[in-house]
Amino acid sequence: RTNRAGGGNTEARVGRRDRSVVSKSKFNSKNYTSVSQSVTDERTLAQGVDSSWRFLVFADIHGMTSFSWGDLKHNKNTKHWTEQLRVLNHINKNWGGDLVVLPGDVASYGGVRLEDLMDKLGGDLSPEDAVYQAGRNCFNGTREIFKHAGYDTLIATVGDHEIGGNEGFRPFGKKSKLHTLPNARLAFGDGFNRDGEGEFIFHQ
Repeated sequence: RTNRAGGGNTEARVGRRDRSVVSKSKFNSKNYTSVSQSVTDERTLAQGVDSSWRFLVFADIHGMTSFSWGDLKHNKNTKHWTEQLRVLNHINKNWGGDLVVLPGDVASYGGVRLEDLMDKLGGDLSPEDAVYQAGRNCFNGTREIFKHAGYDTLIATVGDHEIGGNEGFRPFGKKSKLHTLPNARLAFGDGFNRDGEGEFIFHQ
């Protein structure tokens, strides 16, 4: 089952292979929800079941978009990084987890016009390159902040808001991002699945 926090559609799940325990809590960070209630004692869950690892699911975070406008060095010195890292450290301390699943909408570009996105990155990139750079910054930053919180393994799937979302899908007009979809998808794959040298990080 899933509980959602009031005022938003973000959900968090703590689970195992055989069952999951879900709860909710609102932190100071906007559009960010995490687990708050006590997880059933591990020994109770594991009775008669080989359940030796735990995973967490964060759906519709929408809270990492600000990482799009700077590189990792810049993002690590922002207030947003500090706040989000505090939340993730709290989750890891209290509930652990061997891997994290991100099933879409880590970031949201739906309300960002393509022209504004280009301006935020200096205004000298093509639309395609700007979309790629923004996405690569964001998704690499997301992977790194989870890593700093102790989560080395992230499995992410792309959502509609990462590749444009809402206004970005209008087929006509200046707000259309349809022609940049390949760049958005490439940035998502590279940001989450490749290291700084461009090498694929999953080998198993």
